[in-house]
Amino acid sequence: MVRIVLDFELRSHVSVVDVGPQIYAAHPTTQILCVAWSVKEASGWSPVWVAVKEGGSEGRAAVERKTVEKGQIIRSWADFEANMKRATVFVAHNSEFEEAVIEHRLPHLYDPQAKWSCTAARSRRLGIPGGLEGAARVMRTPHQKSMAGHMAMMQVAQPRPMWKSRGEGSEYFDDAERLSANCVYCGADTLAERDLDDVLPELPAFEEEVWKQIKRGNRRGLCLDRALLEAMGPLVAGEDERVLSELRRHLGDVDLFLKSPAKVRDFCAGRGVHLVDLKKETVEATLSAHRSGNRVIDELVVMVLEGRQIVGKSSNAKVPAMLGRLKENGFASDYAIYHGAHTGRQTGAAVNPLNLPKPYKGYEQDQVIPAILNGARQFFVYPKDKPPVSISPSVAVSASLRGTIIAPKGKQLVIGDYKTIEPCVLFTLAAQWDAVEIIRQGGDIYCSAASDYYRRPITKADKFERDLWKSIILACGYQMGFPRFLDRLALDGVAIEESEARRAYDAYRDRFSKVCGTLVPGRSYRTGGLWQGIDEAAKSAIRTPHQRYAFGVISYIYDGHWLVADLPSGHNFFYPNARLEPGKYNQELVYDGRTFGGGWGAVRTFSGHMVENLCQAISRDITMEDKLECERRYGWHVPLDVYDEIVAEADEDDDQALEKLYAVMCRPRPWLPEVPISAEGYTAFRYRKD
Repeated sequence: MVRIVLDFELRSHVSVVDVGPQIYAAHPTTQILCVAWSVKEASGWSPVWVAVKEGGSEGRAAVERKTVEKGQIIRSWADFEANMKRATVFVAHNSEFEEAVIEHRLPHLYDPQAKWSCTAARSRRLGIPGGLEGAARVMRTPHQKSMAGHMAMMQVAQPRPMWKSRGEGSEYFDDAERLSANCVYCGADTLAERDLDDVLPELPAFEEEVWKQIKRGNRRGLCLDRALLEAMGPLVAGEDERVLSELRRHLGDVDLFLKSPAKVRDFCAGRGVHLVDLKKETVEATLSAHRSGNRVIDELVVMVLEGRQIVGKSSNAKVPAMLGRLKENGFASDYAIYHGAHTGRQTGAAVNPLNLPKPYKGYEQDQVIPAILNGARQFFVYPKDKPPVSISPSVAVSASLRGTIIAPKGKQLVIGDYKTIEPCVLFTLAAQWDAVEIIRQGGDIYCSAASDYYRRPITKADKFERDLWKSIILACGYQMGFPRFLDRLALDGVAIEESEARRAYDAYRDRFSKVCGTLVPGRSYRTGGLWQGIDEAAKSAIRTPHQRYAFGVISYIYDGHWLVADLPSGHNFFYPNARLEPGKYNQELVYDGRTFGGGWGAVRTFSGHMVENLCQAISRDITMEDKLECERRYGWHVPLDVYDEIVAEADEDDDQALEKLYAVMCRPRPWLPEVPISAEGYTAFRYRKD
């Protein structure tokens, strides 16, 4: 076996961050500057070699000479191609980029059946950063990414600012000094990638299948409605300034005012609207109540809150981002990231279908999207028996972003949503068999729990009672504290006195004692249950490395660095650099991960959060199995999984498509046969929030 690690450096008029690897590599202005590689055979790794493709104004020989002077070994381009032709495994960091470069710029070297290994994907699976700099730092590899070299690369990878803005001077920085620095940087990156390849385990067979499935989707793309996106563009263009101008007319200088949460909250409170915070969910819940006619709010407060939403609103940036990745054939490429979340779920890039805003209450896709296509600039919600409520164009566009995802010609979208999948997994892990049986028999767990609490039959017609217990079951299974629970009820639109909320909160813990444990008589803490069992198993594993500790079907083992949760699916979940540290409640489990600020550092966790990790990871495994099974069984393309939802493409004349999807999603799992899985869904030409 001949293993080759490789890394390209290119330049182009477009940015790979904006358009993704496929469009970037295929763009007519894109040029390969150099490539670095190292080959591993039985005797070990070769040195890292660099071959120069484009030599700049001073010529390739000058670039090669200066690169050698800086300590980098230069080989010919023919040597690189010869090594590529004899390699059997190709390794790169974010290998979809290297694959795209070879396919579009070196097609004579491209083999669609070639075996690739991605060190970024392998890093993310272990719960460490996917970026080369972060992964190398966390794994403490001998060679690290050169951040100074990264700056040199950025200079030569894009047109000179003066040329781009005014057309003055040469198109690129292409002097030998800068290009040689870029070659050295390329070689240094390859050393770091080679080190990662040595220390990171390969993806297990199932994970490799999932990774390849996501790669196929990225390469083929997600079908989008170009006409709708192009109609949305003018509606959101300049929306920030329009809203600010209108607010200035009423309030004067509002630029700094809108950026101050304290000032905005005080202003709203002065007009009768008291907000616990200005989080996106809180603001949207308040505005939704206004639009539905359930709560009359001062129009100036509405303008201020919409101003907070609209200024810098993600949809304003998302429309051009979606168009930027849209190919001529109507498919947007490079939209998904394998194992982007710690629990294994994929995340999105640019188009990011996992981060599309929820439609406002009263939104009707069949009315709003035709209005957008017809160029309308006024939109309304029509609450029942109440006057229409005006909606800003930006809000209408934001609510319609889901509808930009459409079925390709000759296909229909088949969408299935796992019903209460996380509560199903939670109750199964906890052995809360009475709740599991209710779900298995097709009962409504929210109505059942509410019936127990109110001591009378509760049906879906009892909206308040069912909504309350839906909020409780979805919020409290992961040990949510009471203050946050109150905020959750407010966001869910459940109006309730604090004392009544406390009684319901405590009732959940008594009703589902297999999850929460049993209250110790005369004490304020609980014993037994899933939360405590998972906590003790994980901490016992850390205290006694290399010994396995289990609670039910979950087990933990610790090697001195990684705390590994073994899931019943046979897959693993990782906590890097796990340790126990003194905390508010005795010893707390701490690991290295993504912090709330977005950086990398110590993350303190607790039993409820660990249970949440397990439930989401198991739900993810179920979803990934079903995506692969749909492709194997029916030959469908499955471009999306959005949390607990699968979006597949079937032939438009297949009347049994939804039943086929249910057959896959609802089948028993041999590795967790007790979990009751059911699904609901729809077929459509256009994606929506059902």
